[in-house]
Amino acid sequence: MDNNTRQRLLIVDDHRTNLLLLDKLFSEEYEVTTFLKPVEALYRFSSESYDLVISDFTMPEMDGIELLKEIKQIDPYVPFIMISANNDKENVHAAYQAGVEHYVFKPLNISALVNTVKSLINS
Repeated sequence: MDNNTRQRLLIVDDHRTNLLLLDKLFSEEYEVTTFLKPVEALYRFSSESYDLVISDFTMPEMDGIELLKEIKQIDPYVPFIMISANNDKENVHAAYQAGVEHYVFKPLNISALVNTVKSLINS
C-alpha cells in the first residue's frame, strides 16, 4: 500500500454519539465511513472494500450478528470488531461462532480498542 492510500474502516452504530466518538478517534489515521443503519452499511460494503469493520451489537432492523454474517459472506477475511454493552455469554459465543475477530464491551477502553484495530488491520 502506498503512503497516499489510507486504510478504510466501516463503523456501524445506531447511536450518533458513538459514531461521532469513533469517527473522531480513528479519522486521523484511517479513512472512516460511518452508518447509523446496518442495512445501509451492508449495501455500501457490498460495493466498496474496507480493511476493517466495527459494529455495535444491538441495533434495529439488523443486529450486529446478522450484519457480521452478511459481511463475512461478501468478504470472509475482513476483520470485524463487535462492540456491546451486553456481556451475555450467549451473545459473545454467537459472535465468535459467526466469525467476529474481537468482542469489546462498553464502556470502551479507548486505548485497547485503538490497539486492537491496529493489530487486526496490520495482520
